Amino acid sequence: MRCFIYKLIFILTCSFFGVSGVIPEIQANINEWSLLKNGESYFLNYKGSKGIAYSNNSLIDADLDRSSIALTTKSDEVVSLVLSYPRDIYSFIFSSEPTPHILSACKQINLSAIDDSQAATIMVLCSKSSVLNNESFTKLNAEQLLSPNNLYLDGKIKVAIENEKVFLFDDDNVQMKNRPYLIKGDVVEVLEYKTPC
Repeated sequence: MRCFIYKLIFILTCSFFGVSGVIPEIQANINEWSLLKNGESYFLNYKGSKGIAYSNNSLIDADLDRSSIALTTKSDEVVSLVLSYPRDIYSFIFSSEPTPHILSACKQINLSAIDDSQAATIMVLCSKSSVLNNESFTKLNAEQLLSPNNLYLDGKIKVAIENEKVFLFDDDNVQMKNRPYLIKGDVVEVLEYKTPC
C-alpha cells in the first residue's frame, strides 16, 4: 500500500511539475478544489465539471505555511478556506457551480475575556454582500475583501474596556457633552461595527 501511495505521489508530481513548476498538495484536494504550491506560496485552484480551471493566488498570503491553511468541504458544491494568523482567522466560503464564486468572507478577531472566569470573546466581521458580488474568483483579494470599509459586525458581543478611560462619542464622532466615559473593567455590548476614523 505504501509503495502505491509513493508511486501515485510521484506520478502526480511529475504530471504537474511541467506546468509552471506547480506541485499539488495531495492531502488538500477536495472534489474539484485544491491547494497548490508554486515556489513558497500557496494558491487556491478549482477545476470545473467542463474541465476549465480557475486559480486565485491573491487570497493566501505568501507568509502562511501549510499548517495555517485549511480547505474543507461543507457540501457537494460548497468549500471553506480558513487561514490562521497569530491574532486573526480569515474564513472564506465558496460555491462551485457554474463557476467558482465567493459566498462569504469573514475575519474572526480574538478579544480579551471580560474576566478570568471566561474565555476570550471572538468578534466576527464579515464582508458586505456588495463587495462579494463585485469580483471574479480569480481576482479576489483578502486584503480588499476584509478591509475595514467593507465589513459589518456579525452578531452582538460583550467586551470589557481595557483602557483606564474611554470617552464616548455621538454618531458624528463628536465627543458628547459633559465628557461621559467608560473606565477599565466596564462591560459593554457592541451592537455595530463602524470603520475607524
